[in-house]
Amino acid sequence: MIVILLVAAVLAESFVKKIYPNVSNYDPPESFDLRIKYGDAILPVRDQGTCGGSWAMSVADNVGDYLGIQKCSRGPMSAQEIISCDTKDKQCKKGGTAIGAWLYILNKVGLATDDCIPYKSQNGTVPNCPSHCANGTNVFKTQLDGAYQVGEITEESIQISLINYGPLVSYMDVYQDFKDYTGGIYQHKQGKVVGGLYMNILGWGIENDVKFWIGKNVWGTGWGEKGYFRILRGTNESNCESEITYGIPICKW
Repeated sequence: MIVILLVAAVLAESFVKKIYPNVSNYDPPESFDLRIKYGDAILPVRDQGTCGGSWAMSVADNVGDYLGIQKCSRGPMSAQEIISCDTKDKQCKKGGTAIGAWLYILNKVGLATDDCIPYKSQNGTVPNCPSHCANGTNVFKTQLDGAYQVGEITEESIQISLINYGPLVSYMDVYQDFKDYTGGIYQHKQGKVVGGLYMNILGWGIENDVKFWIGKNVWGTGWGEKGYFRILRGTNESNCESEITYGIPICKW
C-alpha cells in the first residue's frame, strides 16, 4: 500500500496540482455541514459491495457532489467506468488510489454518469471497459477543470478547503472496530488494521467538547449513521488527515 501511494504521488506530480490554502487570520465556525448548506445537491450514500473500489467510488461521488453544488447535477457519476477502465489501479482489489482515479479522469478527458455506465461490481467482478453507454448511446463525459491535493495538511487547511471548494476525498486506515461502528465519534481503540478506505469529508463539528469530522462512506446506508460517520478531528485519527484531494468538474452540457 505505501509503495503504491508513493508511486502514484510521483506520477501525479504534473497533473494533480498541490494547493496550499491561506489559513492566516482564519476563524472557523464551530460546526459546518455541506449536507445542511447544499441539501439534495449532496448525493445519497452508495454501497460498493464486496468490491474494494472506495478509491473510485469516493472520487466519483466527489465529482457528483461538486456538480450538484454548482447547480448542474447529473446524478451519481460512474465509479464503474473508473474501476473497469483504469486497469493501473487494481480495480476491485486493494491498492487503488484516489490520485490514480483523478489521473484517469484527467487523462481520459472526463467521467461518464452512473446512468450511462452503471455500477456492476457489487459482487467483486469487474466488467470490461465499455465503449458505449448501457443503452447503446455514445458516452458523454464531464470534464475536470482540475484536480488538486491539499499540501501541508492541517485541521485549518481542511476546514477552509471544505468552505471554499466543497467535499474532500480522504484516505484512512480501517481497523476492525471501524467496520463494527454503529454511531458516535469514532476513535480507534482495539483491533489491527484490516484495510484502507477512501471517503469524502463533508464537514465538522463538536460534541461534548470532542471535535470531529463528518465522513461519507461507501458501505451503504445500513452501516454507521445511515452511511455517514463522525471521526475524531485534529489528531490524524486513523491517518484520515494524511491525504486530501478533490476535483473541480466543468459545469457544461
